[in-house]
Amino acid sequence: MSKMQVLGISLVVLLVALPLVSIGSVRDSPELWGTGLVLLVLGAVAAPITRFVFDEGDEEEEGQETQEGDDSKE
Repeated sequence: MSKMQVLGISLVVLLVALPLVSIGSVRDSPELWGTGLVLLVLGAVAAPITRFVFDEGDEEEEGQETQEGDDSKE
């Protein structure tokens, strides 16, 4: 799984979590509120974790390949 896929999933989890917290608060439903809170924490923690899990050298190599390809087109 790539870093962009993890960040995309994290965004979706955050977008689902916020309405759950809101609906759980308004309807006085601790299950919805708690589920939303757990999803909010998981979505928020995913981005910093990707900095440590994924190798930054891979991103630099991809960027260099793109730059080299752009130079050859000129």
